[in-house]
Amino acid sequence: MKKLFILASLVGTGSVASFAQQTTQTANVAVNVNDVKTITINSGATPGFTLATTSDYTAVAGAGLAASGPTNITVVSRGGYKVKAALSSDLVNAGASNGLGTIPGSKLGISVANPVVQTGETAPTTIVANTTFTDGGSTIADIIKTTTTGNAGGTLGTSFDVNYKLGSFPQVIDLATGAFIANVVYTIEAN
Repeated sequence: MKKLFILASLVGTGSVASFAQQTTQTANVAVNVNDVKTITINSGATPGFTLATTSDYTAVAGAGLAASGPTNITVVSRGGYKVKAALSSDLVNAGASNGLGTIPGSKLGISVANPVVQTGETAPTTIVANTTFTDGGSTIADIIKTTTTGNAGGTLGTSFDVNYKLGSFPQVIDLATGAFIANVVYTIEAN
């Protein structure tokens, strides 16, 4: 009797399994790639110079005085890229009443240092020597530039320090007291 029950169980189970239907469905996986090029200022959005001592004035009159700190930026780019810096105008003291109210743009320079690249990425070229703007405001092209063009040479996030120097300005001693302001705008574009 036990043999008959086991045989009946096997036959019954087999017959149920043979009636199951098989169906399939397909999922279409799509990857949409959009172009991305961004610049983020991480720190140093307001670099400054303080002229408070004789040595500060002497430095600006001669070889130059470094800003209080660099502007640290991070670049993200799909494909090769280049970054330019544009000075909006001369540095102006809007309330100047006791001396010169303008520092010519040609007295402000920038350089780029300390590129930190992601693993497997190639560091781009940078301007390492202090490069000055022109009077009235101007653009310094290719302060950062990848060696590749097109779709190669991108970065998931490379950071840089942009250093500022104020110098070659003997008239510094004749400046009005107060703050002198201008904007430096950084722009990324395809290389």
